[in-house]
Amino acid sequence: MQHLAACVAHGEPFLGHFKVEKGNVLVVDEENRKRQIRERYEAMDVPTTSGVLFLSETGLKIDNEDDMDELLKIAEIVRPTLIILDSFVRLHSGEENSATEMAAVFSALKRLVSDDRAVIFIHHHRKHQPGQGHGGRSAGVNIRGSSDILA
Repeated sequence: MQHLAACVAHGEPFLGHFKVEKGNVLVVDEENRKRQIRERYEAMDVPTTSGVLFLSETGLKIDNEDDMDELLKIAEIVRPTLIILDSFVRLHSGEENSATEMAAVFSALKRLVSDDRAVIFIHHHRKHQPGQGHGGRSAGVNIRGSSDILA
């Protein structure tokens, strides 16, 4: 996620292969403190950049209208090409196993892209356990919660 953010901010191919559109990146990280984020950048030998704005541990909930209004104000200032949400489970108050509640959460997310403002990358999956392969199963098998999330 952080490598992707740096690549977009610098206009460098992601993983050295995939072209990206250079632009600002807005990362909403509700799992990690800024110090942890900075340490990860240093460990990856990726320079931090002014093109990446981090919101860390703000308590933001995308399905809360006031919170989304504030996020939209920030997006208007930053004008991000990419918005990264990490991790999805921390960014909403809905029940992730309810298709109805997840549909409402994703409806709120549409406000971020309604004006072709940005691409949204959502970090949301089951943690991979050591020694467990995918066994030929699709990546969708590892999605947590309602199938509405995968859809």
